[in-house]
Amino acid sequence: MTHIYVQTSNGWDDMVTLLAHYVLFVSLYIMIVSIINHRRNRFWFLHFVMLPYILFVLTITIIPLPNIFQPKNEQFWQSVNWLPFRDIIHGYAYAKREALLNVLMMVPFGFFLPFMTKKNVWKTVIITFCFSLSIETIQLLTVLFNRIDARTFDVTDLITNTLGGLCGYIIHRFVHKKCLSGNT
Repeated sequence: MTHIYVQTSNGWDDMVTLLAHYVLFVSLYIMIVSIINHRRNRFWFLHFVMLPYILFVLTITIIPLPNIFQPKNEQFWQSVNWLPFRDIIHGYAYAKREALLNVLMMVPFGFFLPFMTKKNVWKTVIITFCFSLSIETIQLLTVLFNRIDARTFDVTDLITNTLGGLCGYIIHRFVHKKCLSGNT
């Protein structure tokens, strides 16, 4: 379950207001572009699905931003995971569940992207990897600059998120073929 954190001190109310304006602007932009281009792209409505999905992913991976006023962790680099599947190998609690959730989180991305942009499997995998890498990089920079390990860079997340995008693409191809065979 996603929680929205609104803290009235330390400027969180301004951030929520800014985020609300951003969401409104992007939604209006997508709506206008979709209406203009709907004749060329029969899947124009997926833009409306993709925006809330991406906001959901960003909400659970980046927001809430850590409190920069909390005590600093001087061993913050220990929270960065450069070894693939380290947590699973060491048998940490919930590691398998977290890996599965990371796969599932990116399945919609891999499913919807080819409908919207006519991407093939490799382009979908690369775009999914880049999206995941941008999230992990933001988490790494948060750790680096704030020395707070509330969020962390994890190479396992890159792998499992990319695998989720690939699974989404495979589901897309299956659904697409079923729809085409049903129309003949």
